[in-house]
Amino acid sequence: MKYFKTSFALFILFLSLGYQASAQQDTTILKNILDKSKMIAEQYPAEKVYLHFDKPYYSVADTLFFKAYLTFDQNLPSALSKIVYVDVLNSQDSLVKSLKLPVNNSVAFGSLELDMTNFKQGNYYVRAYTQWMYNSSSDYYFHKTIPIGEAIDKKVITHFNYKSSQSDKGQTIDAQIQYKNLDKIAMAGKPVSWSVTSNYEVIGRGRGVTDQNGVLKISIPAKKNQVITKANLVTDLKINDTDNASNTFVMKPKTGANDIQFFPEGGELIEGVPTQMAFKAVNPNGLGIDATGIVTDESGNQLATFNSTHLGMGSFYLNTEKGRTYKAAITFKDGTKKVVELPKSSTSGITLQAVNTSPDVVNFKIVANDAYFQANQGKGLYIVAQNGGRVYYAAQSKLQTQVTAAKIPAEKFPSGIIQLTLFSSTGDPISERMIFILHQNAMKLSMKSDLPSYKVRQKVKMTISAKDSTQNLAGDFSLSVVDQQKVPVDENTETTIVSSLLLTSDLQGFVERPNYYFIKTDAKKRAELDILMLTQGYRRFSYKDILANRFPQTTYLPEQGINVSGILRDRTGMPVKKGALRLTGPGRSVSAETLTTNSGIFNFKNLVFEDGLELLLNAKYSANGSNLMIMLDEQAFPEVSGNPDVATEVMNIDSTLSTYLDNSKKQYSNLRTLKEVQITGATVKKPVIQITLH
Repeated sequence: MKYFKTSFALFILFLSLGYQASAQQDTTILKNILDKSKMIAEQYPAEKVYLHFDKPYYSVADTLFFKAYLTFDQNLPSALSKIVYVDVLNSQDSLVKSLKLPVNNSVAFGSLELDMTNFKQGNYYVRAYTQWMYNSSSDYYFHKTIPIGEAIDKKVITHFNYKSSQSDKGQTIDAQIQYKNLDKIAMAGKPVSWSVTSNYEVIGRGRGVTDQNGVLKISIPAKKNQVITKANLVTDLKINDTDNASNTFVMKPKTGANDIQFFPEGGELIEGVPTQMAFKAVNPNGLGIDATGIVTDESGNQLATFNSTHLGMGSFYLNTEKGRTYKAAITFKDGTKKVVELPKSSTSGITLQAVNTSPDVVNFKIVANDAYFQANQGKGLYIVAQNGGRVYYAAQSKLQTQVTAAKIPAEKFPSGIIQLTLFSSTGDPISERMIFILHQNAMKLSMKSDLPSYKVRQKVKMTISAKDSTQNLAGDFSLSVVDQQKVPVDENTETTIVSSLLLTSDLQGFVERPNYYFIKTDAKKRAELDILMLTQGYRRFSYKDILANRFPQTTYLPEQGINVSGILRDRTGMPVKKGALRLTGPGRSVSAETLTTNSGIFNFKNLVFEDGLELLLNAKYSANGSNLMIMLDEQAFPEVSGNPDVATEVMNIDSTLSTYLDNSKKQYSNLRTLKEVQITGATVKKPVIQITLH
């Protein structure tokens, strides 16, 4: 098989003679694992979408430009889908815009006008996917938070924060808003009226006056037995006798306290086996929080201490003993404390452990405790390393010692997440370990301009070259040019094509600051990335499922073009056969005709047009065309849900985007939203023309 690697670093492959029958059975078991993995890779390939935006954030009235890249198997250009969907949702989890874009050579282009009617200041999130991706969890869609500020109709600058607390009487939200005018001077002594809405119900309202610093404090008690998880605070500040400023603040208070989870390497603690225990501490908003801790047994004996090294994550080693229980006393950075019982250890087990801090080699070992070794000595073991079902390394051995160490050259793997799985003699998965491979010979981009400096609006000629360690490369690229003084950005928090395709698109759950690991990667960041692999969920598929022939369901197939289909009916609801329909676009940019089948079905296939184009479909050319009904087929659409990266939303857009919004204010100085004007007047009598005949 082309996926099976015969080189095996354990050097134990069938060293014992006289086991021909057993060896044949071993080969059959491993072949079954590889065949099922191959089916996943070839019949259920994972498609990915990445969007490159021209800016990290925008202002109302901007035009958002982007380019979409579609990949599959080993992040090669996807040959599956010819259509990509891009949705924009607001902080109320409502769909604002949805684009359906044609894909050419695995890329698509799109733009979106952030008009003043549909877009207001706030956090929006963009998700992108293909119809083929409907078959997987939405965790694997591309998604990104896009803050949008207001620079045109802004009357005041605000800074908002709130805190939710819980007591015996219930939940209370204490909010604080500071108001400044456009010259950034505090607006003191200004009357403010406010209301809070949750689940379409007003749960509080009141009035107040800003203090000398322009600050208004609001306390919002929840109703009895009610917990507010999402609410809108609307304030109306009186600027003067003729003008008010209205602002809306979205609150998503999190209940509960700081939390911490522990993740034993290989999946479980095993008695007598020193095990790396990773942990992840998060605050109620889901962001990492630094923590320190002490591990003790049931007698209070201190066994280990630990502290987080990056974004609340870290690890320590623990060797559990039979009959003992363990707990960790944690102190979080904010001073709060918590005691957590550690996972119980197994009395008999075997685990897969890895050390992946070197860029050139993956060191791993298989460790069995005494009980497991005594019961399984001489039985077969199998190890498989794969990504998306594509197997890059496979081997089999016998359990001859309790500890078996080995090395795998990193060059055997592509860059990205690799899942190492250890299988028992019966072919059951018994231990897993994720590692991340990052090769140094990745593509290098270089740019050279024709001049060292330019005048305003002078044409710039630029040469872009792409190379790996040995040769020039051809590819499809996109380039965004911005003024860093006007569009400052934190590269650590960005989602790049590298961090998206290699990391976040293969992980379930929120990954904080994903691009951090790929900026000037050194030994420290490699170690931190390895801890991330221990704490984050990865499950494109389950070996237990596919070995039991439970494969993913494929309800949706890859789209090969934009189709408009449906049924033509008459007023009685009966299908119209051989009915003529015409589909047209503005300026005849799209023009197509078709006849319905005997069942009244029509289908305009493989249409090509620009995004946002409005099409006209009519049947007036059919007999009795004015009495016909066109029933379009419903388009499958993924469920609209909350922002999976809600922790990245910007609470104070005015201050966070101040540099950009100041520049946008100058750029859009000639734009204003007209206030509603009502015009009334007397009815004009129709003129009467009198004609006299002679």
